[in-house]
Order: sequence, then structure tokens, then C-alpha cells
Amino acid sequence: MRSGAGVNHRSLGVISKGEKLTVHLSTSGWSKVTSSKGTGYVSSTYLSVGKPTAEIKSVRPDTQRVMDTVRRLFSGDYTSFGTIRPGSVGHSSGWAVDVMISRYNSAGGVQAGDRIARFLIDNRSQLGVSYLIWQDQIWLGAQKGWEPYSTSGKYGTHLSKNWNDTSRHMDHIHVETHGSSARGGALDYSALND
Repeated sequence: MRSGAGVNHRSLGVISKGEKLTVHLSTSGWSKVTSSKGTGYVSSTYLSVGKPTAEIKSVRPDTQRVMDTVRRLFSGDYTSFGTIRPGSVGHSSGWAVDVMISRYNSAGGVQAGDRIARFLIDNRSQLGVSYLIWQDQIWLGAQKGWEPYSTSGKYGTHLSKNWNDTSRHMDHIHVETHGSSARGGALDYSALND
């Protein structure tokens, strides 16, 4: 929960998953809510109507492998991981992780995110990475490379009225994994030298 409608506002705390909230208003992808932490703003993508359904309680092995590797090699370049949540098949099933980038709106933050993204692509077989979204671009494999995300008309269409830094993946790298297909083996560390 944040003090204003956007990721550039300070954090007021983390609301527990499944907590019942009072929603006062929703605009531009953000909702003003009252929770056990007080009143503030949350991304509307985290909200749902009705009782929570039974959900997966842990991430898949490939997703955990990605998190462990990023944690070990890139501490300081990211602030946190976002894993299991409703609103996305990958997240709700434990197949995806969002790597939140430190100082994402600075040149250094973008360079750090680029390094992490390149490392994950270079090691996609070893880590079980399926695709990435970063800086409003989606990477769907070596054949396609990077292509536009929000402006393509093909991806994220459910967000088309709520584009912001988070929905355009400017502040985080969305890493979708295969679940449990990582082959392991020696990692390619060349991206760390960029």
C-alpha cells in the first residue's frame, strides 16, 4: 500500500493476502482502500471481488531457482520479488516472479535491470525461463527477440486503460518460467560484465 496512486509514492506497508478491504475509489489502475494498515493506495490488479479461492501456496521449482540466482548475483540491483497473487495465470500458479528494480527510473537502475534481463535470457535453459517483460518490451524467445509490449495491441490488452510504470513493466522484470524444466548446469556470467 502506498501514500498515493503510483509506485513513486512511499510505501505504507504490505497488506496481507486475502484481507478484506474497503475500496473508496479506483482510477488509472490504482484504488484508494482502507485496510488494517490504514488508508492508502494499491494497484487495482491486486484486488478481487468475493472470497479468495484456494491458491497455490508456493512457487514452482524454476521460479524459485530464478529468485535464488537473482538474490545471489544481483543484491542491491533489485528491491523485492513479487510472486503468488491473483490477476495473472503465471503469478497465481507460481510460474512467475516480478523482480522489482532499484531506482528503476534512473539510468543506473535501467542498466541494472538490463543486466538482470540479459543474464536470465543467457541462462534461460539452465533456469527454466520461458519469457520476460521489461521496459515495455516482451522477449518471447531467441527467434523473436524483444518486441513492443503496451503499444503492440497483442499483449496486456486487459491493462489497456490502465497503463502505468508497473503495468508497462518499467519498474520490474516479469519472469515467466516453465515451472520445472530447468536443466541446470554451468551458468553464463557474461552479462555481469556489462
